[in-house]
Amino acid sequence: MLRRACRQRAGCGTMPNTRGMVKIFGRRRVALISLGAMVIGSLFLLFAQNYAMVLIGRGIEGFVGPIRPLSIGILRYHLQHSPKKVNFGAGVAATGGLFFGGAAGVCAGYIIDGWGWRYVFLVTALLNLIIQAMMLIPAKPDNPSGREPVNWPGSTFVAPAAVLTL
Repeated sequence: MLRRACRQRAGCGTMPNTRGMVKIFGRRRVALISLGAMVIGSLFLLFAQNYAMVLIGRGIEGFVGPIRPLSIGILRYHLQHSPKKVNFGAGVAATGGLFFGGAAGVCAGYIIDGWGWRYVFLVTALLNLIIQAMMLIPAKPDNPSGREPVNWPGSTFVAPAAVLTL
């Protein structure tokens, strides 16, 4: 319970600052930075030797807290010319997070039974690296209005995948 509280406190601390960071750096960069903090926290937890190090690692992982609103904001920015697509994409990102959050416990149970509890954090770090790579996939320039093209994998699956890794 203390581990979860530590992660949630870090997430609550980053949420108010996210808006200012988005204005300075942009949504995609802030999302990549927060996912990078999740990778660092997961690797820290992989090599943790005592409970204090576990708490510190969970606190570092908490910086991924603003990822769901960031991913929905990225979708809204890219799809603002089509309200139906915005609603569908935001729904997929939000409810996908809930589905994969439930699946995370099942996946973690299989990982712990098969390999041991430390490997949950290794899988978390690898999943976050995959998420970051998906966010960097260039989208096809199919938008004649001159807007930045939509990166569907990167913008739709960020929140569900991040919730799965938590």
